[in-house]
Amino acid sequence: QPKEVDRVLALPESAWTTVSLTGENRVYRHPRVYEERIAVKGYPKKLRQIVARDLGKEAPMFLLTNDRRRGPATLLSRYPLRTHVENSIREQVET
Repeated sequence: QPKEVDRVLALPESAWTTVSLTGENRVYRHPRVYEERIAVKGYPKKLRQIVARDLGKEAPMFLLTNDRRRGPATLLSRYPLRTHVENSIREQVET
């Protein structure tokens, strides 16, 4: 949603926290993150929204989760692994 991207990019720098990501091949290891809890239509509870900047893309990355235990660095470090698994499954289904 362009409005949501504009909203988070307009936040003051003090709203963002720098985290350190793990991973040997990771080029962008120190993104800035902003966290909040949001309501999503059709879902009964509030979700945790983590927004990450400085990951090598112009637009920030949005991650929605109901995991409140793990820190943002852990969740963001695991995200590429999950994407890889999902892409592998998609490729197998399409062939």
